[in-house]
This record gives sequence, structure tokens and C-alpha cells, in this order.
Amino acid sequence: MTIKEIREKFINYYQELEYILVPPSSLINDEEFPGTFLPSLGVTTIDKILNSDSESNAYSLVQNCFREIDMKNIGNGIHLLFFETVCTFAKNRNFALKIFTDYISFIKEMGIRVENLSATFFDGGTISNDYIQKDEIGPELLKQVGLKSDALIRCQNKDGVIFSKDRQRGGYRLEIFYNYNGRHIEISTLFLICLEKRGNHYNFLPENDWITISATGLERLALILGDLTTIHDIEILSSIKEKITKITNVDDYTKLNIISEYIRGFPFLVATGEKPGSHGRRRIMRKIVRIMLKELNNLQINDFALLIPVFETVINYYSDFYKDLTTKKEEIINKCYNILLNEKVLLGNGNEESR
Repeated sequence: MTIKEIREKFINYYQELEYILVPPSSLINDEEFPGTFLPSLGVTTIDKILNSDSESNAYSLVQNCFREIDMKNIGNGIHLLFFETVCTFAKNRNFALKIFTDYISFIKEMGIRVENLSATFFDGGTISNDYIQKDEIGPELLKQVGLKSDALIRCQNKDGVIFSKDRQRGGYRLEIFYNYNGRHIEISTLFLICLEKRGNHYNFLPENDWITISATGLERLALILGDLTTIHDIEILSSIKEKITKITNVDDYTKLNIISEYIRGFPFLVATGEKPGSHGRRRIMRKIVRIMLKELNNLQINDFALLIPVFETVINYYSDFYKDLTTKKEEIINKCYNILLNEKVLLGNGNEESR
């Protein structure tokens, strides 16, 4: 099953359950993630949607994300630079069981076996000098939707909690893993935003202020449901690699995995209007372009015009959902080409700003 098929099934499934589909956020969110590209859907963004709702509704969302922290892991078979997350969320404790139940029902509908799932939960403790009590709620909800007690794993580190940017609110984070051919792959995260800070402790918020979120990685679902060897074998990355192999004489699986992932995400970043530079997101853009230039050189690809059909493949693949890619297709492709070319010239000239 492909990313496109899973995304479409997610949208249709939750619309039938009367969730309200909201459009994805921009990859630039200075309020919550200044100086970088959107690594995940933030609590502040969800707050704005929920606080504008005069009625109690549940929402669904497909969000594209970029995670700089995983750049060092690209090519390892499981991590990606660019990824899509399908999310559901709602406000009020009364929605918690519904979000959990509908999440399990959806992944079962896709072919995920509940008996192969396990989950971590926060066992209580001090995080950054603040004491947070044990999560008693999340594990009980998971047991209600079909997970066995022995599939619930205690954790006492920061991976079991989540905080707002100002740390005045927080909650519990339950990471969901799937046993895929002996590998335990994280496929989803469930959040219960239900705590507020009082001194150096966190107490429960009023129940009508609780927020429940489910977030599932599209690419990792595609890996499992497609019975693939690694995440680099998903359809779009395979298509990119196939095109790259036609313009290079180098046959190196790892190098092809790395460059295909950068090529896949690059048009989305270029579409934000950011350019390579020395600070913030521009620094990230420069870092990405330099890695791309290095990998392209390793593959003996020096004529960047040869990449135009590859970028076109990426945009065509995603344009059914991300409409801006279609309307700005030619502009984005030209910018991808020119940015690579300009940065290559700057490096060749020994420009200090580009180092």
C-alpha cells in the first residue's frame, strides 16, 4: 500500500466518522518553532484550531514535517528527513477514549495487527526539575482498545511527556511500536495534554481543557503495509532512485537512499521561499544543499539540469494533496535548480559565507 493510498483512506475513514478535516500548516511556524522548519504539529497550532471551535468537534489532519535532528540518520533504513503525519485531535476528556478507539480501528482497517503493538507510558518522575506524576490514564485507555498489560512498557525519561513551549502546560506521550519481522518500529504517538504547571509540580487541568491527539507516520505505515525491507523502498523514493540510476554510472544503494530522500523533501522546503544563508532556516537550507552537492558529486552527477525530471516526479506525486506544488510547479523546479547551481559556484569560489 502506498503513501497516497493510506493518506486517502485516512481522510475518507475519519470523514465518515464526522471528524473535520483541516488543511496542513505551513512548514514555517515562528511562534512555536523559530529558526527551523516544522518538525511536528505543535500544541499551539492545535490550540488555535480548538479554541476557534464554539462546538466540541474532533479533527483530522495530514501534516508534512521536516526534522533536522534526523539528518545524521538518513540512509539507516528507518529515519527520514521529510515525512507526513496523519493526526486526529479533540478537546475535552470525553473525547479521549474516542480518539484512542478510532485510532486503533483505523490502523486495524489498514491491516495492522493489534497483537503486534506495544506502547511506552510515563511511570512518574522528575523532568528538568519538575515532578510529573505517573500516567495512569493512557495505559488504561490502551487496554480498553485492545492492548494487553504486558505490551505496556514503563519509561521515566522525557520521551514519556510533552510540554508547551512555555512549559506551563504538559501531558503524557505514549509511543506506539509495531513488531515488524522482529523489529519494533515506532509507528504512532498518542498524546494526552492534561497537566498545568503549579510551582515545580504539574497538576491536572479541568477536564474540558484536556486535549487528546493521535499522530501516525505515513511512511512507516507504508513500510509495514507494503511488506518492504526498508523505508527507502517506499514507492516515491523507489521512483526517485530509478530515475537517478539512469543518469549515473554509480550503483551504490546507500548513496542512492540518501540523495533520494533529500531530493524528495527539497521542493517542499524551496516552496516556503527560504534560501541558503548563515542563520536560522537559511543555515539549514545551506546545510541541506551542501549535503546534496556532496552526494551528487559522489554519484558523478554534475549537470543539475538532469535533476529537473526528478524534481518533477516528486511534485507530480504529491500534487494531488499539496495543491500549492501544482500551481507553483515550474517556479519551484527552477528554484531547486538555481539554488544547487548557485551554491556550487559559491563553494567553488571559496566564499566564506557558504562554508
